[in-house]
Amino acid sequence: KSPIKLEFEKHQQERLLLSLLPAHIARVMKAEIIQRLQGPNFGRTESTNNFHNLYVQRHTNVSILYADIVGFTRLASDCSPGELVHMLNELFGKFDQIAKENECMRIKILGDCYYCVSGLPESLPHHARNCVKMGLDMCEAIKKVRDATGVDINMRVGVHSGNVLCGVIGLRKWQYDVWSHDVTLANHMEAGGVPGRVHISSVTLEHLKGSYKVEPGDGLSRDSYLKENGVITYLVINPKTERHSPLLGVRSRPSLDGGKMRASVRMTRYLESWGAAKPFANLHHRDSMTTDNGKINTT
Repeated sequence: KSPIKLEFEKHQQERLLLSLLPAHIARVMKAEIIQRLQGPNFGRTESTNNFHNLYVQRHTNVSILYADIVGFTRLASDCSPGELVHMLNELFGKFDQIAKENECMRIKILGDCYYCVSGLPESLPHHARNCVKMGLDMCEAIKKVRDATGVDINMRVGVHSGNVLCGVIGLRKWQYDVWSHDVTLANHMEAGGVPGRVHISSVTLEHLKGSYKVEPGDGLSRDSYLKENGVITYLVINPKTERHSPLLGVRSRPSLDGGKMRASVRMTRYLESWGAAKPFANLHHRDSMTTDNGKINTT
């Protein structure tokens, strides 16, 4: 194979790896794999328990965001499998863009639940502000969908700040994840939240240092875990909107087609305007990886 083609294929492999693992973890794992392949024991029978080291790191002063699409389960029951996958790709593609804009790292997608962390892999002084801003942006993005399509969906967002352990687990199927009591608490901040609002803990409020106005969140009344642990919570007041009751329901606008079109179809058509990239769509296109002079494009 020509050097350019080999370099192109190498770059494809790196992009695929970086789509599965954070760059700082991927670099270390790649170096270890190369070392093993070039080592004197390559080809000998090895215990799968020693396939890779546990890349576990501890990070302090991070903020964790959990977000759930309220009403999506009901909407999904009206979808074909293709429509469901398409909608989720468009929605989460938009959320990934919002995460990048707010210096947050997406950790995992679980059904219609999305969670991310700010402050990884490098410490960030404004990690709490980043997650709150991301949560507000997610709520606004869903509001645009609701207003444009008349589909009754919303975002419920929870944010908590603290410490995490992060790393790669799995022998044959790698999974990057984060763990800690604070991660569990962030999950319950979302579960005990309010549709259309960003629900934060008192710890996150301290880290915000007055960046946002808040009102009592009363999360203890909606989640038993928060109640058992005596967690005081707050709801962030979006500076772009007027202050409103945290429990006030959000009514969707009537659809422009008079209800003749299925909600899932209206959603799919609107979300297509966001233009989320299809997973791995450009991995096989050489033109997307090269410049005019034929060199590999690494930007």
